[in-house]
Amino acid sequence: MPLQRSPSYSSSPAGSRVQSEPDIPLKVGQDIDNSFVCVRNKRLRTESPEDNDRFSDFKNEIKSLLTSWKSEQDSILTSWKSDQDSMLKKLTSDVGEVKLTCSNIQKCNQELEKSLEFVSKQFEDMRTRTKKLEKDKKENQACILSLEAKIQELQRMSRSAAVEVRNIPQKDRESTADLTRIMSGIGKALNLSLQPGDLRDMYRGPGKPGTNRNIVVEFNGVQMKYDLLTSVRNFNRSRKPEDKLNTQLIGLTSGRTPIYIDEHLSAYYFYLC
Repeated sequence: MPLQRSPSYSSSPAGSRVQSEPDIPLKVGQDIDNSFVCVRNKRLRTESPEDNDRFSDFKNEIKSLLTSWKSEQDSILTSWKSDQDSMLKKLTSDVGEVKLTCSNIQKCNQELEKSLEFVSKQFEDMRTRTKKLEKDKKENQACILSLEAKIQELQRMSRSAAVEVRNIPQKDRESTADLTRIMSGIGKALNLSLQPGDLRDMYRGPGKPGTNRNIVVEFNGVQMKYDLLTSVRNFNRSRKPEDKLNTQLIGLTSGRTPIYIDEHLSAYYFYLC
């Protein structure tokens, strides 16, 4: 079935159209008859005295509350400000004490640095002096060794013609003449001619008190020393122990105290032994 279009405005019959203005915006600017519209005027409100008193009381109450709240806030702020001022004052005091302490610590550190520098300088001086002393000690030790060697050589040369006679009883106020008679007696017992001219010096060596100190005999020549030592060895070799060279043979005592004759050695030799 074919579709039919709606009839146009111009082709519609007059009686079938609606009596209204189709284009309302065009009529807005035209005068409209508002005589049939009834306008109601709004009645103004009139306040009663009770309402005014109630409002005034409410206003005063609000004002009182605000005043009280303001006073309370002022008191809180004042108290807070006082606390803050107290804390700030204490903090300022503490900061001042910390600064003073830091200043004292800094001064103390400076003094310590000066002390350390002084001690370090003293230590360096002591180390330098110690090195010098060690060097001097080595040199002195070398010099002492050299001097000891020279002394030993001199002693060896001076004692090359000396012997020690041990175990001879010591007399009170013993003299060189007494020692010469002892050596003459030893020469007679050994059948060896010992003349006073052969003896350069005789003396008692060091020893403990109450003991028979050794007799040191120095000859004028080394050969006499060797002759004496050879005679003693030959004399003792051919005899019994009780008949070897003793004090009875040289006429000192009635007893037989053995007599020993050896080379005279220096104390340094016994130190080395």
